[in-house]
Amino acid sequence: MKKVIRLTESDLHNIIKKSVNRILKESLGDISQLDGQYEVYFEDEFREAVIDTTEPYFAIGDYTLYDDEAMYAINKIYGYLESSGGDVREAIEQYIYDELR
Repeated sequence: MKKVIRLTESDLHNIIKKSVNRILKESLGDISQLDGQYEVYFEDEFREAVIDTTEPYFAIGDYTLYDDEAMYAINKIYGYLESSGGDVREAIEQYIYDELR
């Protein structure tokens, strides 16, 4: 016997959002290595940058991203790790230079 399940648009949005974030995290490998606080060069001064991949959350000073936008930024920063020799601070600065300026 089939059972009818009713979902609101909000329920469906949350299910898809959680699924996409999970898939992104799994496909990227261990992005938790980015978690932490870093001092990075931003807008002609040093600012504290914070990455939390469990939320997901990414902030530099007053510039803050959550959820899908944070995952996009974290994905880009993770991509810069190879060119920065594995230095997360340098990867964040490359992201700032390419995406935020």
